Amino acid sequence: MGVFNRDQPWTGLGVVLFVFTLDFVLHIVFAAQGWDFLFRLVAIEIAIIVHAFGPLAVLIGGQRGEDDRVRAMKYGLVLALPLTIGYWWAVNDMSWSDWLAATILIPLAVHAGLWNRHSWLASLFYAEKG
Repeated sequence: MGVFNRDQPWTGLGVVLFVFTLDFVLHIVFAAQGWDFLFRLVAIEIAIIVHAFGPLAVLIGGQRGEDDRVRAMKYGLVLALPLTIGYWWAVNDMSWSDWLAATILIPLAVHAGLWNRHSWLASLFYAEKG
């Protein structure tokens, strides 16, 4: 079983949330230091994470059970919606505009497009024996 348990949905969600938190802290440090290249690199990674939280959780977690994969996708989508609005709010110079509410369509489209492919995502990094 160990620390990285593939038999429950929380593993991938926890890893993706940890990477997002680390990237968030790094983007603040890089911006404060004026390291534009590293800041942009981390900002791109943050954009990928916030728009595809659920699929990344399944990809990294590699859950074996279909229920666990679906649960990871659902929780990932719930986390992706506010994170996406927050990301685009930051891109918009930290000011609110009405179009920001429509940005939730991005993770909805990403998750919907990969929803029925969760077993494929889970098997990309974890080849099953037998």
